Amino acid sequence: MCVRCVRDPPGLAPDRGCEGYHLPLMFDRKINTQTDSQLPPFPTHTQVEGAEVTVYRIRDPVLGDAPGTFDEGVLDAPIATPEVIMQSDCVIIGGPGRQGRMSAEVSYFFDSLTEFQTNGCLLKGKVGSAFTSVGGVGRGYGGHEAILQSFHGFFLQHGMIPVGVPPSSAMEEAHMANPFGVCMAGKPSMDKAGSRLRSLSESEVKLAYSQGEWASIITKQLHDDGD
Repeated sequence: MCVRCVRDPPGLAPDRGCEGYHLPLMFDRKINTQTDSQLPPFPTHTQVEGAEVTVYRIRDPVLGDAPGTFDEGVLDAPIATPEVIMQSDCVIIGGPGRQGRMSAEVSYFFDSLTEFQTNGCLLKGKVGSAFTSVGGVGRGYGGHEAILQSFHGFFLQHGMIPVGVPPSSAMEEAHMANPFGVCMAGKPSMDKAGSRLRSLSESEVKLAYSQGEWASIITKQLHDDGD
């Protein structure tokens, strides 16, 4: 959805922002996305210096890396681990919504980070941001704000700093815009190879870039103040 995945569809991490690590990670078996807009790969935004951006994937706890289950390129992304989270100053995490809640795979990954909380809130002070998608058979439409708030609940439990979408005129144009994070509502279709394609609207792309940029600015400010 909104993350800049291994094949660079438009999305989060536009800015290569914050000082140190800026970590987008996601779970989705089908990340072959398209956009209706003609925006360049990195639209003009204020670039926040000092970022090291790496995109990780959340490994499916049941299917693992089963061949034929994932779109081409998905398995090329490195696997997110608790150690990677600890090394990051900012984490942008997302996955598809399922029946009004975050996907089970993302929830399972969150459960693997429990010891960070019980051993002294080791993630406290890190910036957390979230994105999701809704729509399609078995998923329904709407419920995205509750899904994104559940991500924020995880961040708050760990003493992290939740960051959403900054106010902008683009919020008035996106169909499911909200302050908690980007939600893609594009209706899926199938390409000739059988891959599911989701169409990103121009307003959704703009919101994704603004969220990544905003999270980066806040992370850099916090990091610089800490120095």
